[in-house]
Amino acid sequence: MRNSILLLVFSLIFCVIHTFAGKTECPRIKLKRQWGGKPAKALTYQVRPIRYVIIHHTVSGECSDFLRCASILQNTQTYHMNDLDYNDIGFNFLIGNDGIVYEGTGWGVR
Repeated sequence: MRNSILLLVFSLIFCVIHTFAGKTECPRIKLKRQWGGKPAKALTYQVRPIRYVIIHHTVSGECSDFLRCASILQNTQTYHMNDLDYNDIGFNFLIGNDGIVYEGTGWGVR
């Protein structure tokens, strides 16, 4: 559950940073289908209210454009689902070096 809300926090942090920097828009979010993600094998929904939020880094390479970021996300999802036997990618959201927030499992799913 900790990893499941990690990237949601990153997105919210970006919103706050942009707000205090004089910008009022939230970061762009690329949906899973836009980066070529596979559907989850199964879904488990989070209990609310959420008590903790974890911010975590991945050990993947850097990406500075959409194609490279999408490739890293696809490889990460494949690794999580095939090698670790997860139902989906192990993060709700991820942030690329291109500044875009990428949907992983998405909102409300752990």
